[in-house]
Amino acid sequence: MRHNRAVNHLGRQSGHRKAMLANMASSLILKKRITTTEAKAKALKPYLEPLVTKSKEDTTHSRPIVPVDTSVSSTPASARVTPQKWFL
Repeated sequence: MRHNRAVNHLGRQSGHRKAMLANMASSLILKKRITTTEAKAKALKPYLEPLVTKSKEDTTHSRPIVPVDTSVSSTPASARVTPQKWFL
């Protein structure tokens, strides 16, 4: 039985898996479409959907969670997630 086996390890060690998911999330935000396996897409979904949902709200709580500027994060993908009204 698969009790308490919520994380799909994707046949990788934790560092490799985290880096791969971060790169996939960045690519998906920048390019709006990526080609990947169904298992990797399902593993990426819990990380990416809350970020997109938070970026739609303009509240003081969501601003620190979603980087507003590319200078805050090393990836330029954070600029794509945030709405343009934040860049005043």
